[in-house]
Amino acid sequence: MNQDKIWEQYQNDSELSNTVWRGGGRHELVAKHVHCGATALNIGVGRGDLEQLLVQKGVVVSCLDPSSTSIERLRQTLQLGERAKVGYSQEIPFQESTFDFVIM
Repeated sequence: MNQDKIWEQYQNDSELSNTVWRGGGRHELVAKHVHCGATALNIGVGRGDLEQLLVQKGVVVSCLDPSSTSIERLRQTLQLGERAKVGYSQEIPFQESTFDFVIM
């Protein structure tokens, strides 16, 4: 079974993502603890709800996810450019000591 295919489907199929990615206040709780102007890396973006909250708060957001579709969507909608990268937590493609917060 290819886990990448499963996540790609769940994150990018609107019917499926509405059943899986219900934040239930979790994203708001995390965002509350990240201060404006901080740098944050979120690993595993889902639909990008947390990234959206953090950007609105003035956080410099980077993200990492295996789904190229999800990453491209965040690059475009939140203007993250190269701060949004395709990859896995086992090999984080950012320099060490770059972030104030890492969320996974």
